Amino acid sequence: MRLNLGCGPGPVLEDSYVYIDASRKLLLAKVPILNFFYKKIFHEKNLWDKRVKFKNILNLKLEKNSIEYVYSSHLLEHLYFDQSVKLIHNLYEALQIGGRIRFALPDYDAFIAEFARNHQTNPLLANRNFEKALLSGPNDKPSVKQRIWQFVTGDLHVHRWHPNYAVMEHLLEQVGFKNIRRCSYQNSLIFGIEKLEYRDEMTFFVEASK
Repeated sequence: MRLNLGCGPGPVLEDSYVYIDASRKLLLAKVPILNFFYKKIFHEKNLWDKRVKFKNILNLKLEKNSIEYVYSSHLLEHLYFDQSVKLIHNLYEALQIGGRIRFALPDYDAFIAEFARNHQTNPLLANRNFEKALLSGPNDKPSVKQRIWQFVTGDLHVHRWHPNYAVMEHLLEQVGFKNIRRCSYQNSLIFGIEKLEYRDEMTFFVEASK
């Protein structure tokens, strides 16, 4: 088995993976009547590939030593820190010996560097861009429609912690992972990475094996 966790609504391009997401928008898309009202109220299409499975990522029932590859892009920062640690541990247990895991995550070191570069010339813009990058909460008070939207879809868009490579390396080592390395975009020993990975701007990549 191969997993793509928190895959989002993009198309399933690599059929050898199981695509999993916990977005309520995916749940709405799978129920025709709810999807109909969604489009009427929010005036946008709710398009998810039908092969994406709606599951609670924190409660996956995975057999030990049953997974060959795990790929996850921009997922961990949406969980609470202790939930992220638990997920990494559970995935380690589920991986086969020699199995590989890869995380793509927001590059907060790059955000900080950009903030420092721009702060002297335009501190207000630098601050707003930095807050937007952190996604700890909305910069502006949400409208009624936005509050309804958040109630319907949940708050999965919020970043609950801010990992960087040093932190991820430490967490992976603690769990027991080996051969931990920082990678560049689509540079990987993970099968099918060119069909899984499509987000490279302000992102860092870390890969490890069991």
